[in-house]
This record gives sequence, structure tokens and C-alpha cells, in this order.
Amino acid sequence: ATFNKMCRQIIADFDAIPITNEVKPRVGIVGEILVKFAPAANNYLVDLLESEGAEAVVPDLVDFMLYCFY
Repeated sequence: ATFNKMCRQIIADFDAIPITNEVKPRVGIVGEILVKFAPAANNYLVDLLESEGAEAVVPDLVDFMLYCFY
């Protein structure tokens, strides 16, 4: 019962997020793993890009692992 209540609350919270049709330029963050995933190493690049109106695109860590293992 508690799990179902939490799920309903999560759905309600997501439904309350305003959605706009604003199109933002997407900027990919590339480079070695530390630069991609550690904000201090990339000088907080995601924050900078978002403050300038862009959408920062950071690859998934799983993609990096798949790249390394295969």
C-alpha cells in the first residue's frame, strides 16, 4: 500500500512539472571520462550551458562501460 501511494505521488509530482515547446540547442559533452562525468573537472560545464539556455547532453555511464568492454 505504501509503495502504491508513493508511486501515485511520484506520478502527480511529474504531472505538475510545466512543459513548454521551447526548443533549446543541444550541446554534447565529450572527452575523457573524468571530464564528462565530474563537474569539478569540466569546470561545471553543464551548469554554464544550462544558464546560457542550452541543453547539455551527457552520455550515459553505461555507454562508456559498453565501449570499454566490447
